[in-house]
Amino acid sequence: MTIVKMILVLVVFVGLVQKASMFLVQPNTKTSPPSSIKDFTRVIGSIDSNETVVTYLNGSIYGRLNTGPLQMLFLFEGYNINRKVPLPDGSYQSLSREFVVYRDIHTRKIKTVFENPFNNLTNEVFPVANDPVNAKLTKNGDYSSFFIPNELAVYDNNYILEYPNVLDPKIYPEYSAGKIYDAAELFTYFANMTDINNASKPNVPNTVTWSRHCQFLPWMEMGPTKGSLFYSALSWKCLNGLSCVPKDIINIVSTKYKTFLKAPKTFDDPNETSWSVFKKIIDNRRHNKLPDIIIPQVNVSVNVSIVEPYVDNRILRCLYRSNFRVNFNASILTQIYGQQSINLLNLKGQANITTSRVTSNSEAQMQVSTNGLFIDSKTKMPISIWYNPFTNKTVDVPILNLTETWNLTKDTSYSINMKDIDSIGLSVVSEQYSNAKTNQNWCVSVTNFIFREVELQKTKSKLFGSFHRYSNWFKWMEMGEQEGTLVVKAIFSTE
Repeated sequence: MTIVKMILVLVVFVGLVQKASMFLVQPNTKTSPPSSIKDFTRVIGSIDSNETVVTYLNGSIYGRLNTGPLQMLFLFEGYNINRKVPLPDGSYQSLSREFVVYRDIHTRKIKTVFENPFNNLTNEVFPVANDPVNAKLTKNGDYSSFFIPNELAVYDNNYILEYPNVLDPKIYPEYSAGKIYDAAELFTYFANMTDINNASKPNVPNTVTWSRHCQFLPWMEMGPTKGSLFYSALSWKCLNGLSCVPKDIINIVSTKYKTFLKAPKTFDDPNETSWSVFKKIIDNRRHNKLPDIIIPQVNVSVNVSIVEPYVDNRILRCLYRSNFRVNFNASILTQIYGQQSINLLNLKGQANITTSRVTSNSEAQMQVSTNGLFIDSKTKMPISIWYNPFTNKTVDVPILNLTETWNLTKDTSYSINMKDIDSIGLSVVSEQYSNAKTNQNWCVSVTNFIFREVELQKTKSKLFGSFHRYSNWFKWMEMGEQEGTLVVKAIFSTE
């Protein structure tokens, strides 16, 4: 590497650090970022074990074969109901259940049958009914957070899950993608420091972004077909228990899943997942000599109303009114089948977002110009060369300079009115690939923007959120034949 390139990297880094320093210093708060188990528990639940907390979830699911384009498949809506129980050693038990339904992308009706575009099968749809979903928050765990502007504390939690699949492909060939369950789950919790600093509050309001990249759901009957699902969702605590959950979901729970109306009181294991619940149902049907899949009868109406996803006009006006510059910090992780994830690099920089009206099928078009530097995940310093742990080679690291166009259509974007927290969320999903047939140079991006209601009326609005990208390896990494997915998770905010 030349001396000129080293100097250029350092000059750019100093500029980026100055502009992105908001992630290191909170202007109006003299205290350090929250890092205690107690504060984290207040953000994700309540430290009062007698209080039940309902966290509402609203999102969408997209699917992609390795040789085809991305398709929106379902809307995804439900809740987690939980309580946190303090233990004598200072730890907490997290006791919860979760119930989520799949909705039709056009009518928003709860789906019990799905016409699968990937294999042309009619699928029986199984809701998410996981009980329990428990965890122990240990006293010595990592509960660190960091600040972004507007008095917000951020908890960044990412999980790359690689463990034995409960659905053995030899016994459940139609339903199992392989011997290993392979998924990435990326969570970001945002909480106001004013609420956290109020020690009298056992329960702190939050806003959560969540993205997931995983194998096809078992009930989709995709077997080992190469491809995956991409989830985008926003979540927040309900102010009044289950009142924020739609009535059609409550009706199903009240008649068929009554235990999901209350949080658990005792710690049970093992935890349930969509895969393990599905296995139990199939095993029970086989034991009773019933078919594995039982397609329910569906009432088909010619007068079904279409309720397409849309972007709130207040958000569009806000986006049209001004350009946005956001600072971001990102982690770059590996998702490799059957292997533990590695935090390869970090990334720090800015993105400029310009939104314009268009006259085609798009509601709007976002142009996103990003520049930044790759950072060593251990030293936290910028790098211009990188040691590849998979190939044992050293490669040159470029300065990031990227411009993309995201179309805001009914198939790629929608807004969510987050009434309980006086905010509106915007989800934007985009895809790019140079050769779909060979699965080369592909990427799927999931971005969740959050606008406070009060900001939408301002000439210069503020926003924050998270960006998730799933792709093949960066070309400059020279990964050779190494299979896997590169996962980029960024948290951003205007100044």
